[in-house]
Amino acid sequence: MSAEAKAENVGEGKWTKGPWVALFNERDNGIVEAIITDSDRDPDNGIADVYAADNDELIANTHLIAAAPDLYAVCKAALEHVIELEDAWQRGSLHDYDGQGGTRSNRNIDVRNALQTALAKALGK
Repeated sequence: MSAEAKAENVGEGKWTKGPWVALFNERDNGIVEAIITDSDRDPDNGIADVYAADNDELIANTHLIAAAPDLYAVCKAALEHVIELEDAWQRGSLHDYDGQGGTRSNRNIDVRNALQTALAKALGK
């Protein structure tokens, strides 16, 4: 069974497909309003309104929520990759993951980059 098939056991979510976007609006009184919407950036098609005790917390929470589909996708890809590594280890062929530019070692770099990108999005960067 392929790593992708093994990772499929995790399942797929029934949520609105990503990417999600964080939109902010500062009112006259300095309070920030936040909404999560899909990629068309239409606030009328909002996925979630976000509330918090202060603006900094609201902004951080909104970025984290907006990153949810990206984080899920990257976690799933990382799981597939870990399963591939485990399978290679069990076969005694970890040399396939030697970092010398083979397709599997390139996947290490792809997964690392995707994880870094998703985590940065969650932090609003």
